[in-house]
Amino acid sequence: MGKDRDGICRSWGQHHFETFDGMYYYFPGSCSYILAKDCHSAEPQYTVWVHNSRSCQGSVYSCPRALSLFFPNEDEIHIRGYQVHKGGVRLSLPQTVHNVFIERLADYILVKSTFGFSLAWDGSSGVYLKMTDSHKGRPCGLCGNYNDEGSDDLSNSRGLQVDSLAEFGNSWAVDLPHEQPCEDVDDDFHGPCQSESEMDDAIEKCSALLFFPFISCHENIDPNPFVASCVSDICVSDDEETFCRTLVEYTRACSHVGYPVREWRDSFPTCADGCEESFVHRDCISCCPPTCTFEKECLGTNLHCLDGCYCPDGLILQNGTCIAVSQCPCVYHGTAYPLGHVLEQGCSVW
Repeated sequence: MGKDRDGICRSWGQHHFETFDGMYYYFPGSCSYILAKDCHSAEPQYTVWVHNSRSCQGSVYSCPRALSLFFPNEDEIHIRGYQVHKGGVRLSLPQTVHNVFIERLADYILVKSTFGFSLAWDGSSGVYLKMTDSHKGRPCGLCGNYNDEGSDDLSNSRGLQVDSLAEFGNSWAVDLPHEQPCEDVDDDFHGPCQSESEMDDAIEKCSALLFFPFISCHENIDPNPFVASCVSDICVSDDEETFCRTLVEYTRACSHVGYPVREWRDSFPTCADGCEESFVHRDCISCCPPTCTFEKECLGTNLHCLDGCYCPDGLILQNGTCIAVSQCPCVYHGTAYPLGHVLEQGCSVW
């Protein structure tokens, strides 16, 4: 595995998981699951559920997925797409909930905390958790136990080591009161490739991750789990959009640990970035970018950088628009005034 685990667990495309300790596995569950939970506290500091699609037909990247977050003494925080609800009420972002800060940045919803937990959600299928070293050995769930030992990550919900991925994954399923019970994954489940020739064709296509321009990141992020996930996804839906998403997941992992694969889309012109006018695709956006107020506190443990659509170099984001720092509004007594505004107060001009 690559050397930069960096306390990150990731899951993408419905069925792909890589634990905090770097074990990749494919689990085709269609239920809701405990992705990660603080299992060594009387009252868990955090619990993360991932809601997979009950009936995913076609590309795994086109099927809905959602998250539920639980923090002490707070209502459930539910995230679907880029909408965030707390206790059934939609939140406007950014928002602070006790010691947790939630915001939209580029193509992500970010959840940061003061206790060494952070989460990034890409709005569709990708969820990325990062923990500080203080959490080592404390998590449980589909993300494993974060003890720097990948060989013991398959611990079920009773704390027992198991050999079966299906038994492991099924044990972390959660029943939702408003939905029908969900079917377990069979012990002898098969991968999505229907034939050896289909798999061979997918391997040939996905092996692109083993060569330029991705080779610059190989020392830090092992490409083989992403080749394996790509093969599974291509066997389900062999189209260009799915292929591009599999490449994105590898480059995203590289960005998250601070080794972005710069301009990789130049080698894959069909993988368009899809950015709106005035925004450009960036391979390394700071999780705590500068703002006009420069007062934003960088909470928690952040991913090194994010990929996505953002302002060009030299500009900063202000109320959804990219502007030069010189165009930032003035702030007087908590109120923002446009550049050049003259404020009259009593008989004085400021």
